Amino acid sequence: MHVSVQRQALTRSGYPSLIDGLDDLQVRRIEMDMALTCEVPRLDGAGAARLSVAHESGARSYRQHLYEQAITLSAIRLASPTGVGLGAAEVDEIEMALYAADTAGAPVLCVEIETSPEAWPQGLASGLEHLAERGAGLRVIPAVALRPCNRLTIEAALAGDPGEPPGPGLALDIGDLFGGEASAEGAYELLRRIAPHIRHVVCRGSRIDGEGAPAAQGTVDYARVAAILGRAGYAGALTVALPEGGADEPLRDILRADVRYVADIVGAGPY
Repeated sequence: MHVSVQRQALTRSGYPSLIDGLDDLQVRRIEMDMALTCEVPRLDGAGAARLSVAHESGARSYRQHLYEQAITLSAIRLASPTGVGLGAAEVDEIEMALYAADTAGAPVLCVEIETSPEAWPQGLASGLEHLAERGAGLRVIPAVALRPCNRLTIEAALAGDPGEPPGPGLALDIGDLFGGEASAEGAYELLRRIAPHIRHVVCRGSRIDGEGAPAAQGTVDYARVAAILGRAGYAGALTVALPEGGADEPLRDILRADVRYVADIVGAGPY
């Protein structure tokens, strides 16, 4: 496993550019975000300025710029207005983004789905199959980022049966998962069940302080989370994101502390 940071966290923290933020944090892996139009943030900007990777030449140029800065994509997140499901029509919209992410060098394309289990009479399994078909032969792996991410939505996405994981899988926000469970032990048990399906992980503001007590932001033990994922064979990113809403301390200080905490868990040094 390795440490990465969300682009939005760098922008919210007020760094002059994404490169400046990564330099300050001593991290060289980043989760970028992309619109359906295949526009991604510029590395030399704070995140508002974007450029297109819709065509192969643009995506290759973007990947070359990443290489020159010794930066690696941990994932690209697609904020997709896919409505109430992930059927053939929605997958058609995503297909161009899938190819763009692959050419740009992202190992995972996280497709955000904001809906409810009641809107999926047959679950998301068929949508995952469509994504698997479109992604056949590509290096990038599509993963569904469920909103909300809880037991009901996860089991709907997996058609109620975890079974053998398909090619696509889940992009998981650990904080959301634990917040949606009645007990922490229930969340750890659910995590064990779905771990083989997980393709990308976000850690959001739940570090534990130096004396082992949970910090104010949350009570997730990410060392235990990493151990569960590692036993299931997960070797991807633990991506640090900022907590939503306000904070009692400067966002850069929160981000620095959370990056150090996650880096310590996975045994990662600077860069």
